[in-house]
Amino acid sequence: MKVFDITAFDGLGLAELVRNREVSANEVLDATLDRISTIDPAINSVWTVFESRARQAIANGLPDGPFTGVPFPLKDLGIKLEGTVTSNGSKFFESDTASFSSELAKRYENAGLVIVAKVATSEFGLGPTADTDIRPRTNNPWDTSKIAGGSSTGSAASVAARLFPMSHASDGGGSIRIPAACCGVFGFKPSRGLVSFAPVAEAWSGMSVQHAITRSVRDSAALLDCSAGSVSGDPYYCPLPETSFAKSVQTDPPRLRIAVHLNSLDGIVPDPEIAASVMQMAKLLESLGHEIILDTPTFDISEVAKLYSIITSASVQMLIENRSNVLGREPKPEELLSVSRQIALRGKTHRAVDLALAREACFAASRKISQFTEQYDAVLCPTIAHLPPAHGTYDMRNPDLDDYFAGIFKFAPYTSLASLAGQPAMSIPFGMSTSNLPIGVHFSSKIRNDQLLFSLAGQLEKAYDWNRTPQLGLR
Repeated sequence: MKVFDITAFDGLGLAELVRNREVSANEVLDATLDRISTIDPAINSVWTVFESRARQAIANGLPDGPFTGVPFPLKDLGIKLEGTVTSNGSKFFESDTASFSSELAKRYENAGLVIVAKVATSEFGLGPTADTDIRPRTNNPWDTSKIAGGSSTGSAASVAARLFPMSHASDGGGSIRIPAACCGVFGFKPSRGLVSFAPVAEAWSGMSVQHAITRSVRDSAALLDCSAGSVSGDPYYCPLPETSFAKSVQTDPPRLRIAVHLNSLDGIVPDPEIAASVMQMAKLLESLGHEIILDTPTFDISEVAKLYSIITSASVQMLIENRSNVLGREPKPEELLSVSRQIALRGKTHRAVDLALAREACFAASRKISQFTEQYDAVLCPTIAHLPPAHGTYDMRNPDLDDYFAGIFKFAPYTSLASLAGQPAMSIPFGMSTSNLPIGVHFSSKIRNDQLLFSLAGQLEKAYDWNRTPQLGLR
């Protein structure tokens, strides 16, 4: 077996090695599995490995795509892969084996990716940490006593630890961007409707989208080129750009007008080190020729936050009821964490009109958010307000649901705006704290402006080298 250092390459780099026959797809898989077995026990980001399935895919002949031969994990939430379990982070779904593959999983395989694992998530995507009852908690690779963010916890942790160059992820309020900031990697949330949920209609009433957490900007853009595009009958439609996202990364943007704000809409003040990183990013942008304007959105979002919980509770209860119908029974008390159980109960007790009113309120908020965003080419702010805290700070075993969500919104009060408005947004790693934790800064833009954000991210990646590897023997 030829084992080589996969950490020196992003996804496109690994695919180039395979294409040029410098290594084989099996050798890349060997190196990946070796890192999972030696490195991941410290962070617990990988929940399931499909080695036999991956070997068979290689033996059958991989499609010729931009990522042919690159090992790739799926978040263990929402997306289906035929013959494998999607646990949704819950004991109640531990044996939920898919009889079909989601459209997105098919597109990943058509791009030549070798799907080899499922990675950690919070239960039903309801928290910023993967501390569940089905696997050991997932640790932050920079400090294993800290959370890695969520709900795409394993996606960010595994990429930060260099187990994979990129990972599938999803985001309904910050679940790509929050863990990306916590782990010091690149997280991009595309515009609503750009990536299909087929055969599912939508997730969280259109607030959730799927894409990836990656090591490099070019991987994220090239992967979106492979996965973007609607399926006939999709409830949301976002037209594909005339040129590729990958090409956008290679082209610096024109002079941009970028709004910057530090405090959240509800007045939460970020940690001083996070605020300093945002302002340092503003200076870097100015040095690149962009115009910086200090401006903070001012509309009241507190009522929308309450109504948004109606949407999530209805979505969680729908998942649970569908699973109950398959099993012919309700979940046992020990099969759901306290927060999930309480939010599902709320979903059961809300009226249909409550959900309709919540959707109306969220889409009305979308218009207000868009009115602010569309004054500028992009908006810069912190990704999260505070550095990743210790495990247990946001515990889904908390019996007080309101207390649990109040803590989460104080930790991450910025990212939900782009989710409400369906806008593209990204978290870029920018600096380290004095406690050696990564800091992320957040950019958003008007809907369907994904290419502009990729162009800006590519420019910033060239101007600032954010590629850092956690210690823990991960070199």
